[in-house]
Amino acid sequence: LQVTDSIGCRRYDTVNVSQHPFVNVNAGPDTLVCDVPTLVDLNYGASPAGGLWSGANISAAGFFNAAMAGLGVHRVYYQYQDANGCTYADSLELTVIASPSGNFSLSDTATCLGGSITASSTASPVLNHQWFLNDSLIGNGLSVIFSPGNSSASQNANYEVKLVVGQAGLNCRDTISRSVIIYPKPQAAFALADTVCAGDTLALISNSQFKGANLDTLMWSVSAGLSLSDPHLPTSDLIIPDQQG
Repeated sequence: LQVTDSIGCRRYDTVNVSQHPFVNVNAGPDTLVCDVPTLVDLNYGASPAGGLWSGANISAAGFFNAAMAGLGVHRVYYQYQDANGCTYADSLELTVIASPSGNFSLSDTATCLGGSITASSTASPVLNHQWFLNDSLIGNGLSVIFSPGNSSASQNANYEVKLVVGQAGLNCRDTISRSVIIYPKPQAAFALADTVCAGDTLALISNSQFKGANLDTLMWSVSAGLSLSDPHLPTSDLIIPDQQG
């Protein structure tokens, strides 16, 4: 700096100026958020780390309360101060949308081994579905058909059907579960004499079981020309016609 007074005297002074490197601060991308009570941590996209947040319904630590903010667009700010005391800032927009609501129906809540069950989503609004049977993924569509197994001959097999629905945005998921039962197959068996004379009556005795207990309801069937005293009882008389002439 040079200064000249009114009589022509000059004086000089200098000062050293240091230019610190510029810090590129990024608050992260504009984001969709669902209106759920769970707080959304926005620090995942902010850089450099260690800055402070400000704005409505957001803490200085970067946790945004979408449920309190309500549906619509909300701008929040991220401020960072470097080691030299220089302050930089950036902002982003958070668009709060309605949360998906998961729900589904079942064609049956119980079926026998070998049968199939259809689960159909009635969730809204939804962009994607994930179906799980006992936590194993079985489908991604609006509906799914499944045929669970049952390795037991006497016990029911219980399964949990779970639907996870979601849409674009943070915290935009919902989960609902229902139970289904798979019965074991009935075990068909009966006893009768190996030989019988024409015109005799033969006793048919059912040893069939379901879930370890004898069956009280069943249906006998015989070849044409034969008849039964009652085709629905566990014990029935088979009438052998005399066709010897």
